[in-house]
Amino acid sequence: MTTAEDGQEGVEVALAARETGKSYDVIVMDMQMPKVDGLQAIAMLRSADVQGPIIALTADAMKGDRKRCINGGCEDYLAKPIDHGALVEMVRKYAHEVSVEQLQQRRTQRASDSQNQREQV
Repeated sequence: MTTAEDGQEGVEVALAARETGKSYDVIVMDMQMPKVDGLQAIAMLRSADVQGPIIALTADAMKGDRKRCINGGCEDYLAKPIDHGALVEMVRKYAHEVSVEQLQQRRTQRASDSQNQREQV
């Protein structure tokens, strides 16, 4: 397990790991971090073609947070205070049961659905 102090460092650590051929199985990303927040960090990772699963953690359990995180490139979402059992189960699921190809297909489908919804408005 590796930790980062802020979003910028998180992006740098994830990209450096990928460069060495040791990408992370799952990234757990806090949405409220200094320098670069979680959504910005996720956008940077996705634009650098990091395709692995990302789980969002947020203290703001407000209506729409889950959708905002999922639409921002996360696979799943947990609100703080974190249920440790739920987090462990989520990490297990994304590390062992869901392929990167399935994740890519889900993100593509969500983007398409989102685009269709915007066009209908």
